[in-house]
Amino acid sequence: MTTPVTTTPDTPSLQPERPSLGAGEIYAGVLVLLIGLIFLALQVMSHTSSRSDSFIVKDNALILDRKELFLNLRNYIFILTAIIGSILLLKRRLFGWIAVTAILGLAILIVSWSIVQYIMLRQYDIVFGIVAAMEFFLVLALLILCSPSSRKKFRAGKIAFIPALLFLAILIGLYLLQ
Repeated sequence: MTTPVTTTPDTPSLQPERPSLGAGEIYAGVLVLLIGLIFLALQVMSHTSSRSDSFIVKDNALILDRKELFLNLRNYIFILTAIIGSILLLKRRLFGWIAVTAILGLAILIVSWSIVQYIMLRQYDIVFGIVAAMEFFLVLALLILCSPSSRKKFRAGKIAFIPALLFLAILIGLYLLQ
């Protein structure tokens, strides 16, 4: 007959305690949460002030614009992934690390493309400086999350990069299919 295992303050717990998050991981989580909330605010403003005909009711029939519906769905997936992923990252969950890494990768690609366009147009104004600073902060957050100490906190070994890259490829595919 086995006796149940109980823990007291004198005995160590059976679950190994995860190290607490450092300032870098908190920075990355809050940055992606902020990105998700900004996109959510932009989406809400777009719907409240929209004059586009994304759907029309005509003769008791609902007519949907597929392109507009797909764009909205793409934005909702990005927003949900950013918000849920950053919350899970701040709760030290592996899925949070995977989602935030993919979101940061997508954001870096989008901002990099903006920088390339500014360079091609030879527009070096204050907006170019802001976009370059955004790129720096995004790359910094991604480097922090990919550091060995951060990966150890989330138990994200080398194999965890596969779902992160797969998720990034799905997000890129959603953004390229317009």
